Amino acid sequence: MSLKNSLPDFSRNLWLTMGLFVVVSVTFGFYAYLEKQVDHANELRLQSFLLADELRQSSDDLTRMVRTYVVTGDPLYKQHYREILDIREGRIPRPVAYGDIYWDLVLADNQRPRPRGQAAPLLELMRQAGFTEGEFARLAQAKANSDMLTRPEFAAMALIESTVPVSEDNRLKANRMLNDASYHQAKYGIMRPISECYQMMEQRTSGSVHAAERLATLVRLMLIAFGLLLAFTLWRAYRALYATLGCSVDELQGRIASLGRGEFFSVIPVARGMDDSVLGWLSAMQINLAQLDAGRRQVEDELRKTQSNLIAAQKLAAIGSWEWDVRNDVANWSDETYRIFGIDKDELKAHRENFLDMILAEDRGKVDQALTAALSGESQYDIEYRVCLADGTNKVIHARAEIIRDAEAKPTVMTGTVQDITQRKHAEEELRHYKDHLEEEVQQRTADLVLALNAADAANRAKSVFLANMSHELRTPLNAVLGFSGMMRNDPLLSKGQRENLDIINRSGEYLLALINDVLEMARIEAGRVQLESAPIDLGALVLDVTEMMQLRAQQKGLQLRVDQSSAFPRYIRGDEARLRQILINLVGNAVKFTRQGGVTVRFCMKPNVTPQRLLIEIEDTGPGIRLDDKEKIFEPFVQVGEAAAQKGTGLGLTITRQFVQLMGGTISLESTFGLGATFRVELPVELADSAEVVTSAAAVKGEIVGLAPGQPEHRILIVEDQPENQLLLSQLMARIGLPVRVAGNGEQALALFERWHPDLIWMDRRMPVMDGLEAARRIRQLPGGTEVKIVAVTASAFKEQRDEMLAAGMDDFVRKPYRFNEIYNCLANQLGVQYTYAQALSAEDDRDMVLTEKVMSALPERLRCELHEALESLEDARIRAIIGQIGDTDLQKSLIRLADNYDYPAILKALQTN
Repeated sequence: MSLKNSLPDFSRNLWLTMGLFVVVSVTFGFYAYLEKQVDHANELRLQSFLLADELRQSSDDLTRMVRTYVVTGDPLYKQHYREILDIREGRIPRPVAYGDIYWDLVLADNQRPRPRGQAAPLLELMRQAGFTEGEFARLAQAKANSDMLTRPEFAAMALIESTVPVSEDNRLKANRMLNDASYHQAKYGIMRPISECYQMMEQRTSGSVHAAERLATLVRLMLIAFGLLLAFTLWRAYRALYATLGCSVDELQGRIASLGRGEFFSVIPVARGMDDSVLGWLSAMQINLAQLDAGRRQVEDELRKTQSNLIAAQKLAAIGSWEWDVRNDVANWSDETYRIFGIDKDELKAHRENFLDMILAEDRGKVDQALTAALSGESQYDIEYRVCLADGTNKVIHARAEIIRDAEAKPTVMTGTVQDITQRKHAEEELRHYKDHLEEEVQQRTADLVLALNAADAANRAKSVFLANMSHELRTPLNAVLGFSGMMRNDPLLSKGQRENLDIINRSGEYLLALINDVLEMARIEAGRVQLESAPIDLGALVLDVTEMMQLRAQQKGLQLRVDQSSAFPRYIRGDEARLRQILINLVGNAVKFTRQGGVTVRFCMKPNVTPQRLLIEIEDTGPGIRLDDKEKIFEPFVQVGEAAAQKGTGLGLTITRQFVQLMGGTISLESTFGLGATFRVELPVELADSAEVVTSAAAVKGEIVGLAPGQPEHRILIVEDQPENQLLLSQLMARIGLPVRVAGNGEQALALFERWHPDLIWMDRRMPVMDGLEAARRIRQLPGGTEVKIVAVTASAFKEQRDEMLAAGMDDFVRKPYRFNEIYNCLANQLGVQYTYAQALSAEDDRDMVLTEKVMSALPERLRCELHEALESLEDARIRAIIGQIGDTDLQKSLIRLADNYDYPAILKALQTN
């Protein structure tokens, strides 16, 4: 081969080598980029899970703060509650490392453990984090559900703050709001979308990471292939260079040896005529060879750097490479592979047996089977296994490999990678354990909640049974005490001393009844058994009625009781008139009771600029005031403070007042400076009513009933009562008006008497031995004639629910013990249509009432006036009538009876006050 022919061949090989070097460099750069993409995909995956977990954690932190605030009342928890919301919404800067343990550190000393970062809404961070539309939609749904859950949480905190200090009733209600089924359902609405997002992210991010890793593996194989091709082209270049020599072997060997020693700058003598020889070419290219030598050294430096970078990249990615010559059973491991397996490459040779010995016995068969299957071509080599290091620790390895085969498809070389995934496996196991533990905790808390609810229901049922028993056991004897004392009081043969003794008995019974009513009312409120009525109310008439009722008591003490004339309030509203009247009577009565001089002012107005509308009531007095330490005590049951402790009363008035106000959805507060008076302020939601809705009723009682009107049919009356004293009382009331009576001691006797005697009306007690009133009423209705007879329940129950129960059992009406005589007679008239004659029937000319003047009332004995005044203030109807019956002046007696029958007590009190 001539020199001219060999030079182009050598040049082509040289340029091909350089081109391959460029391709190898570019491929390696692309491989490094792909490895970074794998790291970036893992980083995005972690960031996505952290953002989703922050949404879950913030919801749990909100629940924890609001529940702690409800239990402790510490405003620090409310402050943290709002900070959590502000951070999540981006209203305040987000603390650095907010995803770590944060609020537990803050709660310890209220110091922030991290400096503040930038303010950014959590939803915006999620939008920037690269979530898919489906993932972001679920996180947005969870975020919206969490925001909705703040409403009952704010409501619970508002309920806690509605009274100062916090009432236990409000605290219990707030706790129920934060632990009831609807609240946990709302929490479920937050956690479920987050869980679904976790699953979607796991599928997506795992796919992205695996795709990037597969592409990186492919590029790595391409890099190896290009490297091998580069080595091949270098070898061809060397052969082309050798072919250009044309001199003797010895001389060429010497020149080549000198060139091999790097003597490129030595002058090569060329004989004349030898310019076209190899020696001439070597001499002519001597400078070029020197330049090529410098380039070669530079390439070697670059190759060394490339190899160093490859080693560093493997160490950084915790991925080692290996190659196994299958035919010769010779393995070659990278430094990172040795580091992953924790062995010194100088101490242990890399071959198959040593490799298998390192694998745990449980996984060794699996790995050997995977190698055999890969070599046979049945499957790819892609497996996870565990190895035991020299220090006794275990690692989890993920290995992959590709097999190079010869023309006969027999494996020659197996190249692959190993990656330490121990930490990732530990993280996955911890996440799985946390998820399982969370599910167990939720189930346990749910079970605890069910047990607590069952216990609360049982306690309420037990309390209801106790109240029903107490009502019956206390009211039943009081019915006999008040009934017989009232009946005996009208006996004209009684001496003055006996009548006074009966008055004492009657007053004591009435006082005891009032106390029992207050205690039972308190118990009903605490048991949640009170049901508010909603009916049209003439508020103006109610205010006038209460103030007129209290006016005489105030005048008696030399006080001024006035309604602020600047008060502007709607006259007609809807609400519970009885309880609103009781609130006013309690507050105004207390103000008059404890004020010695000055007066009491009542104010009404509407709270401006609020929806729904709210009515403000203020009761201001000039009394002794209330000490700061006693402001909350006065609302406690049976507690009287200061001068109040020396006064008569049950100590339940203000307690019941506050309970009524709270049941109506309002608030009551007290402002007082000791020694300068006090102001009670009540705020109630109000619904306006029309004047046409308000119905006024006139009193129907005409006087004391002494018998049936002439021409009335004879109605048979059956009394079913197990208490002898109550049997006797009802029997005497019926005999008083001339009605025939039979008595049964229980429901079974009542059935027998009904079938034999066929009464027209049955007074039926509810609680009796053998057979109670409910069962007896149901059975009577099934007997012949049972649908026509009138059945009226006479019971000591104080609960409306039991009244409904008795009416549902087939009873026509309901009378509660202790009853007034006129209640029995009015019920009898309503059911049978009977008419009565009265002790003092009024003629047409008697319709005009006598004017009560100072002169007229002063004619009464002082003792009689005092007793009448006291009876009117305590609203003792029977006692009032008994006292009026002692007045000798017939005209005055008739006028007073007419006023008493119409319950116009203020008019009588006004006339007495002038004296």
